[in-house]
Amino acid sequence: MIDLGLSRIYRLLTLLGCPHLKYRAIHVAGTNGKGSVCAYISSVLTEARIPNGRFTSPHLIDRWDCITVNGATVKEEVFRNAEALVTKTNEQHGIGASEFELLTATAFEIFNQLKVRLAVIEVGLGGRLDSTNVLSAENTVATVITKIGLDHQGFLGNTIEEIAGEKAGIIKERVPCIVDSSNVPSVLKVVEGRAQQKEAPVIFTNTQLSLPFGITRSQSPLNGSYQLHNLACALNAIKVASKEFAELQDEKIVQQGIAHTKWPGRLQWVEFGSKTILLDGAHNAQSASLLAEYVDNEVRGKGPVTFVVAFSGGRDCDELFNAFVREDDTVICTEFGPVDGMPWVNASKADQVAISAKKFTDKVNVAKDVKEAVESSAGTCVVCGSLYLVSEVLKLTRS
Repeated sequence: MIDLGLSRIYRLLTLLGCPHLKYRAIHVAGTNGKGSVCAYISSVLTEARIPNGRFTSPHLIDRWDCITVNGATVKEEVFRNAEALVTKTNEQHGIGASEFELLTATAFEIFNQLKVRLAVIEVGLGGRLDSTNVLSAENTVATVITKIGLDHQGFLGNTIEEIAGEKAGIIKERVPCIVDSSNVPSVLKVVEGRAQQKEAPVIFTNTQLSLPFGITRSQSPLNGSYQLHNLACALNAIKVASKEFAELQDEKIVQQGIAHTKWPGRLQWVEFGSKTILLDGAHNAQSASLLAEYVDNEVRGKGPVTFVVAFSGGRDCDELFNAFVREDDTVICTEFGPVDGMPWVNASKADQVAISAKKFTDKVNVAKDVKEAVESSAGTCVVCGSLYLVSEVLKLTRS
C-alpha cells in the first residue's frame, strides 16, 4: 500500500528525537539514475573518510542492504535494533506509518546512532510527498534532480511536467540544486521555476565541457553511456559539498572514489554457473531504452540474445518490450517471488507477459522461476524488467 504524505513520518521522527536533523544531507530525486548518483557520491565520501550514510530503495538482496554506512551495508543486528525502536514508537503512539515510512525512519535513526556527518538520501517515490522529504533546508547541502521520465503516473501525474513538479518538490529554500541538463526543456522549465520560488541556485550539468575534478567518463566503472549524466550530477553535488567538507577538495580522492564506485543490478555482468549474464533493473520506458542502447552497441552481433523478464504488476509490457526486443530475440517470461518488507509488490503473471512478448518476437517461452529461465537461455542472456527479478539472480549467485 503506497500512501504518500508527510504527517505520519514527521510525527514519528519527532517522537524519535528528530534523528534526520542531526547530520548534513544530500537529497536526490529523479525517475532514473538517482541510485547511481547516490552510489558515486557515497563512494567519494568513503574515500575521503567522511563518516557517511546512504539510503536507497528498494533493497537488492537483504532488506537492510538499502542502508550503507561508510560504503558497507549496515549490520543486520544494528538494522533490526533500530527497526524495533521505530516500530515500537509507531505502535505505541498509533501513528499508522507505512512500511516505507518505517524504513525511512530506521535509516535516519541508524545514521544518527552511527554518527554520520553526511547522509546521501534517495527519494523513494516522487519527491514532494515522499517520506524522505522531511530533510530541512538548514541540514541539506544540496538537492539533485536526475533524469525524469514517465513512471508511477497513478501517483505522480499523467504528464512529464506534472511528474517533474512532484520531483522538484525536494528543492529547498536557498539550497543549491543540481539538475541533469539532458532532461527535456519542459522538465527543465518546471524545475527551474520551482527553484526560483525557493530562491535556490540551480546548477545545470554540462557534459560537453570537462567534468569537475578533472574526471573523465572512462574513470567511471559503471556501464552505459547515460552514466556520463549521472556522473556529472554527482560531481557537481560533491563540488557544492566541498565548500563545507574540505576533504572533498582533493582531486585525487574524488577520482579514486569515482573509480571505486559499485552499483549492482544495473548493467552488471555476473557469472551464473557456466554462463556470463547481464543484469539490469530496467522497469520503465526510459530505462528500457537505455538498456536497449547498451545491448545494441555492446551485445548484438555476437550471437543470439535471450531476455529473461519479469515485471511488477501494472507495468505496460508492450511499451517495455518495444524498447529492447528485436524480432530475432528470444524472450523467456517468468515471475519473482514475494519481496521481503514490501507486501504490496507482486509480479505480473508470466502467461500474460508472454502474450505481450509475442507481439515482438515469435520465440517466447515461460519458465517457473529465474533459475530455470537462465539455465534454458541461449546466446547472451539478459535478465531485466524488475530489480526484484535481478535480486533473485544475485541471491542465487551469492549462495
